[in-house]
Amino acid sequence: MEVYLKLATVETPLRKRAIDFILGLPIVIILSVLAVYLSQLGFSKAWGLEYVLWAVLLGLIVRNTIGVPERLRRAFKAELYIKIGLVLLGAKVLFGDLLVFGVKGMAQALAVVLTVFMTAYYISKKLGLDKKFSHVLAAGVSI
Repeated sequence: MEVYLKLATVETPLRKRAIDFILGLPIVIILSVLAVYLSQLGFSKAWGLEYVLWAVLLGLIVRNTIGVPERLRRAFKAELYIKIGLVLLGAKVLFGDLLVFGVKGMAQALAVVLTVFMTAYYISKKLGLDKKFSHVLAAGVSI
């Protein structure tokens, strides 16, 4: 029993990362809900300001005014949410839809996706983003 209690209280790197992420996640969710709320207001709809723009603005405001504590930064990794969004967006494309478009439609879609990917990657590298994030960003934009 004593050994079990000692093991349960040991702070492992994985446990620390998980706890840090779980502590920061409610803040991310609150900011996300606030971004969606702001996008539903009359002036936002009139100007076409979507929740993504509000989320970016809120993130910039928080990071540049009050800052994010070191321990909570794991939950504020933009790359993680971009990857999750890409997976969810890809899940929307059904195999049946691909059959409807045919070979010509698929060739055209492939050409557009590749062109947009290469352009977005080139621009992100010129803006000084690192290679890994440039790939993720270009993939997200191209899809």
